[in-house]
Amino acid sequence: MLRSAVCAILILIGPVPLSAAESSDCDSSNFIEKMSEAKLARISIEGKAAFLANPSAKRPSCPSADTSCETKSYVVRGDELLVLPPAGDYLCATYKSQKGKETAGWLPKGSVAAIDAPSTDIDRWAGLWRAHEEAKIKLTPKPGGRLEVSGDATYGALDPGRVRRGAVNIGELSGVYAPKNGILGVGENYDGAVPPRDGADNGCEARLRLLGRYLIADDNLQCGGMNVSFKGIYVRAGKDNQAR
Repeated sequence: MLRSAVCAILILIGPVPLSAAESSDCDSSNFIEKMSEAKLARISIEGKAAFLANPSAKRPSCPSADTSCETKSYVVRGDELLVLPPAGDYLCATYKSQKGKETAGWLPKGSVAAIDAPSTDIDRWAGLWRAHEEAKIKLTPKPGGRLEVSGDATYGALDPGRVRRGAVNIGELSGVYAPKNGILGVGENYDGAVPPRDGADNGCEARLRLLGRYLIADDNLQCGGMNVSFKGIYVRAGKDNQAR
């Protein structure tokens, strides 16, 4: 007895959209949560590469090659950005200008090329790094391949009401530590090999990863007052290259 079969030929034009299993929202927090998976990349195509939107009720097929998925934000050839491993034909990417503007979204994986980002040179860490107006970290090379860490963060410093009430919470990072394999652990008996440990009993722990012009920071929310955090993507302060 012959069984009938239905054969469908799907002609794909451009990258395919993510499947439901592959899709998830792409934002900058992904790079903090998946710090060890992040890589440095450069836009390798001519012209503009528009960031693509996350899937939503109005745009369930995003990210895809459909122009309705394109956002107003874009990067251009030569821009350096952080990316996570591809999901289907797309990868989650984030770009931050030296002026502090941060954009995240999906990009076709064929639009970027990986960059080797050596981090063994201690001088590559040096400088004042800023995530936003309430978080900065200064790194100063010391003998023996170590770094002096001096970080300041606040919560509420941009709120005039909290300032008037004296309700601004503050936090700090300090000490001298040695990075290992591009990761710097800040905290007593903490080397950064694993994510910062929750709980006040562990004291302040912060994990920094250097990737080219970016410094990714995570912490356990124990480095200052309530809601104070050093979590974020940092760029060096005071420079205007790649600024848009």
